[in-house]
Amino acid sequence: MGARLCRRRRAGQKAEKADKISVAEEKKLMSAKNETLQQDITFMSKVNLFKRLPKDLHPLLVANVLTTNYRSGQTVVKQGDDGDELFIIRSGEVAVQVSKDGKAPKKVASLKAGDYFGERAVIYNEPRGATIVAANAVMAYRLTREKFHELNLEEHVKFAQRKVSGDGAAAIEAKPPAEKTESERRMILAALMANSNLNATVTLEELQAEALSDLMWKQTFEPQQVVITQGNMADYFYIVQDGCFTMQQQKPGAELAQVDQLKPGDCFGELPLLQLRPHQHSVVAKERSCAWVIDRWQFKEILFKVPDSKLMEYISYLDRVSILDALSGEEKTSTAQALTEMSFNKGDVILQQGETGDSFYILFDGEVTVLINGKVVARLQASVEEHTAHHFGEKALISSQPRAATVQVASPQAKVLALDRIAFNALLGSLEDILRAQEDGRSRQTRVNRGLTLKPFQKIFRKDLMGVGLLGVGEFGAVELVAHRRADETFAMKSMSKALLVQKGKQNVALNEKHVLMYVLSPFIVQLFEAYSDSSTLYLLFEAALGGDLHGLYCRKRLYGSERHAAFYTAGCALALHYLHQRRIIYRDLRPENILLTQDGNIKLCDFGLAKFVAERTFTNCGIPDYYAPEMVLATGHGLELDWWCFGILLFELMSGKPPFESSNPMQIYVSILHGISKVAMPEGNTRAAGDLIKLLLKKEPLDRLPVKEGFGKLKEQRWFSEISWSGLAELQMDTPYKPNIRHKKDLANFHPRSELVVQPPEYEDDGTDWDANYPT
Repeated sequence: MGARLCRRRRAGQKAEKADKISVAEEKKLMSAKNETLQQDITFMSKVNLFKRLPKDLHPLLVANVLTTNYRSGQTVVKQGDDGDELFIIRSGEVAVQVSKDGKAPKKVASLKAGDYFGERAVIYNEPRGATIVAANAVMAYRLTREKFHELNLEEHVKFAQRKVSGDGAAAIEAKPPAEKTESERRMILAALMANSNLNATVTLEELQAEALSDLMWKQTFEPQQVVITQGNMADYFYIVQDGCFTMQQQKPGAELAQVDQLKPGDCFGELPLLQLRPHQHSVVAKERSCAWVIDRWQFKEILFKVPDSKLMEYISYLDRVSILDALSGEEKTSTAQALTEMSFNKGDVILQQGETGDSFYILFDGEVTVLINGKVVARLQASVEEHTAHHFGEKALISSQPRAATVQVASPQAKVLALDRIAFNALLGSLEDILRAQEDGRSRQTRVNRGLTLKPFQKIFRKDLMGVGLLGVGEFGAVELVAHRRADETFAMKSMSKALLVQKGKQNVALNEKHVLMYVLSPFIVQLFEAYSDSSTLYLLFEAALGGDLHGLYCRKRLYGSERHAAFYTAGCALALHYLHQRRIIYRDLRPENILLTQDGNIKLCDFGLAKFVAERTFTNCGIPDYYAPEMVLATGHGLELDWWCFGILLFELMSGKPPFESSNPMQIYVSILHGISKVAMPEGNTRAAGDLIKLLLKKEPLDRLPVKEGFGKLKEQRWFSEISWSGLAELQMDTPYKPNIRHKKDLANFHPRSELVVQPPEYEDDGTDWDANYPT
């Protein structure tokens, strides 16, 4: 049994059939939808709110959101209304309006693509806290509370604290810029240009002063209203317009004392913003007074915007801070843009031992001494010319703890880059949460890849890999077992000739495989670790499953017809397909040759060259004829339902030793497929349970196939799977019916590749289209 099948199989056998029916417009529409789906997944992976999600949750998230368009001026949500949806802006801009005490709503903020709102309604079931109005044409994703919890997003997503913030007891809200009279504008500019604190820190140019003036709004304060509280971190910079403010200071062991009076044209709040330190004074309105205000973000954006020429230099400094290793490259870029450049003179204290701090510093020019209890314990020197730098105080990004040492400037001048915790949290969220999420990701990947000694999150460089032996031969290259030079670990590396891919017009095969597997993390699917590219070849680095493939096992061990084996292996395949379909991924190549075994005997699907994200349907006819579904034969387009047809064919083959519609003539195969499974006799010795399930899967109408029509749960309830513990299988805790004999991590005994099929590819000539530009990870 199975002998004919073993003779029939050829490595990399694929067939393609020209479409017979002209469906050009439908193809164009479906292709556009599939492209949009891929773009949506890429977009979602870059939304700050979801950056910390495990990669495989991004397509799952996209599959569960609703997309809605809003016209300019349309109200999206209304303050006070009940709601159960989180909104993520895909494109366009919305205005956030808040009404207080029954007054007309005022705009307090704008949100753009990548921003979100409605989180409190989802988490706490609170009424809407603001009215959201589309400022122009807006496209938004809507995620319901039910889906939010169904996806367990509360375990991964950290929402920013969007509370009204302020320096003092009477907090104020950030507001849009206010119109100014010519005299008000002149007063603001004069106050800025005369401010010695500003001019000592930055070279304040007139254009910068005008930009600050443009963004300021007017705030009124009542008598005795506290504007700033000593010890609080700074959020705003103020210029007095009318009235009078008193500046007060509370020294240890002394009474509260007035140290200054602030009158029209005076400034306050700038020093803590410039030095990233708590306020050293309190400020209270002496009478009804008015001041011009700008928030810390706008203040720093104008005064300290990092020029592109310095950005890479700043990023290189951040790369040396080990506590920031958890940040992605994009996040480090954002962090670098938020750094503030500061200058200190000899004798200035940057950090004071025992003081609570919330900022960290990078010394990039000059010399400082580090003192503990007054004793010098270290000297740090940095130089722009020599590209040397030192950092200190980085733990302040996690929590407010007393400084362990004093850092004092020893050179005539020292230059540092500074970042405070508030700015960091606003950009990326809590560093503590980021580090915890990284740890969660590590443990999750470790569970998927049991036995892997090289940490999966570490970068694996191709130069650190050396060949061990051939695992298989494919249409565009080979799969080789490779070993890491320093870690006791092996991997499977798939190579694909660029010349052959271009020659056969199959560039998308390589691109799709990498793109899909970037978003996949399942114990039943081989995991992709890295993608490489050189002048002639593309490479994919996978975990190694050294138990061989299911086709070879069945041929060698004559397992065709074994219910115990077939039930276990098809159950694993079912979990893999369900996982993929939840993420809108169609596999299209389910067959014994593409099912590998791990050292424990569990299955892993491999070879995702035909897989792709699909919104509804796609039209490329691919795979092997024996596994074609009716919709592929008819070229009417196919969706996720196709995989369940292939699943039925697989079950039939494992029980009988051949596919149900096998023929040496491909056209006869197509005719038999269209006639249906009712014309095919079930193999002798098969139980009714197997036959019943095969018939429920091999339905000509795609929507009638069991998991599609009645849900995946109904498939699991079938008698065929009565001995399967689905929870145990999902956790890899079930006893496997066969454990491969794998003696060591470099054992090739379970693979029998035909090395004579390895061909020397033609020389690759780059066509200049850069189709492979984004391939390496």
